[in-house]
Amino acid sequence: VEAVIGFEEVYLSPSPRSGQTIVRLLENGVEITSSSLVVNGIVSLPYSIPSGISSVDLEIVLEPLKGQGIGYECVSNLTFEFDTIAPALLSMDVEQFDHRDISPRNEFKFQIADRPVLPSHAKAILWRSWVDDLDMDGAMDENEVVVNNLILPENLTHLQADYTLEMNTSLAPDGSFFSAWLEIADPAGNILANSGSYQEPLFNVQLRSDGAPSLGSNVNDWGLGENVWIHPGESNIVEVSIWDSNGISDISEISLDLSGNTFDSVEIIWSGVDQSCYSAEIYLDIESCGIIPSEPSEVFSSEGLFVVNFSFEWGFNPDVSLLRRPHLMLSDYQGQSNNFDLSSLDWKFSGELLIDRDEISLLTGGEEIDGLAEWITPRTDIDISGGIEWYRSGRDVDQPLELMFSISDTDVELDYIDGDFTGSILSPLEPGTYSLTGTLFDPPNGAIDKGPQTPFAWFIVDEISPKIVSVNSPVHNSVINEKDWNELSIEISISEDEQLDAETLMLNWAVHPAGLGLNVESIVNGTRSLSVLGGKLSGDSIPCRAQLDLGAELSQELRSQNLELRIWITGEDKAGHEISKYGSLNRELHNSHLHHHKWSLVKACTPTSK
Repeated sequence: VEAVIGFEEVYLSPSPRSGQTIVRLLENGVEITSSSLVVNGIVSLPYSIPSGISSVDLEIVLEPLKGQGIGYECVSNLTFEFDTIAPALLSMDVEQFDHRDISPRNEFKFQIADRPVLPSHAKAILWRSWVDDLDMDGAMDENEVVVNNLILPENLTHLQADYTLEMNTSLAPDGSFFSAWLEIADPAGNILANSGSYQEPLFNVQLRSDGAPSLGSNVNDWGLGENVWIHPGESNIVEVSIWDSNGISDISEISLDLSGNTFDSVEIIWSGVDQSCYSAEIYLDIESCGIIPSEPSEVFSSEGLFVVNFSFEWGFNPDVSLLRRPHLMLSDYQGQSNNFDLSSLDWKFSGELLIDRDEISLLTGGEEIDGLAEWITPRTDIDISGGIEWYRSGRDVDQPLELMFSISDTDVELDYIDGDFTGSILSPLEPGTYSLTGTLFDPPNGAIDKGPQTPFAWFIVDEISPKIVSVNSPVHNSVINEKDWNELSIEISISEDEQLDAETLMLNWAVHPAGLGLNVESIVNGTRSLSVLGGKLSGDSIPCRAQLDLGAELSQELRSQNLELRIWITGEDKAGHEISKYGSLNRELHNSHLHHHKWSLVKACTPTSK
């Protein structure tokens, strides 16, 4: 608080000296501080504003110290009321992005509320494209803005009143614009909040002759190819190109009826006031929507995209024969509108699903199953994996579902998550032929399973191993002469109830010194593929043959020794059973001594007798 003191009627004389008078400051009649220090005729008194009260009485008291008289040329006692309330912007007659017709003058009103008195400091900071763009770059710079005073209301004691900005736009060409924000403060220094800034002006106004909104230059397309199918529970994006001569910010409302050619309206309405969408269709979920300008750097982009991200819930009208054509209506803030049928966005709806056999992978023991039938042992894990696709479009289903796979009396539930399902099921214990089927489990409302009505695969459960029933050639217990060594034909018979795996059948042979027992090391040994004669792979006696060339394996020195030939058979049936070691020939054929030019053939030996 400052008190200016001097001598009465001597205005140009020096002020009283320090120490000649004392100045006291009283708050509500109580002295707070005092000082006798005079600097350039001013006595400064520090004072802290109290809190928790609505008003305060302050009084300046001048007291002479040298017997002088005193007088006051101003009021020495004032009551101050506290103002902690900032001004508030109740409304304004201009939008953040607005448009006006070309005219010499434009006026904008802002309704401000405050108490105990309305603000007296009110300015608008402006940038006008037709006069303030000093560098001619079409963009606002901080050094290009100007300040205009707002017209104050006549009575500032009201709780609310209109502040007016008058704009001279007589020189503005068609298509020009200006941006502005407010700087308003009350006498207590409280500043109007949310009044805009250089980075984000409170309002932008384009001056242009008006025209009705229309479709833009881009082709409207779903991006899903021809014959567009939309499916329930899946996210879809529709983009419609739009245009307005005043800029797309002049569009006040967009109505997009996705099924405009039918009685079942699926209308999406976008409001420019709150920049949001809504729909009365109970089976339609709008995830997001809005307008994206083609040129984001422009304040008033004339073209853009109306983009809606939506999905249909299960239960929507499942009629697959109904071709739906969207209808668009665009309206601007001046009440002009246009209507369009969007034939390029025709679509159909389907909730039909398909578990495609070609996409299912079946494995046993890590081996993938080819074909529709497979032999398998009892209680074997069958690994199942695959995907689900939409029957009409062929696109992968992108939502969680449940599946049920069955074989005999065994059921397993598999979860379809993130585009695939994986699980396993046990084969039956009892021998027989069983089908593997699969279908949707607890499907959503309206889901139709269009998968094959036939099984995905057949499994033949086989619990019996194949076995050797006889060695047909050479004759049992015979001697093979040297002349027959080069083309020695070994023929055996195998018993198998279901089906042999012919590719696994092998004849194992070894030549040993005769008479030294089963554990003696072989002289020479090898393997030959065993061919099935006649192509029959199941039965009580399946003939098989292998050809040996012992003459090429035995040197002249070895031929002088007493030798014997031992054979054993390895292989599997289609179910994976190995040939039994305990069949009717599970004993060593009797050894015969082979003299010069003679071979002794044993009946059989186990696979371990090398």
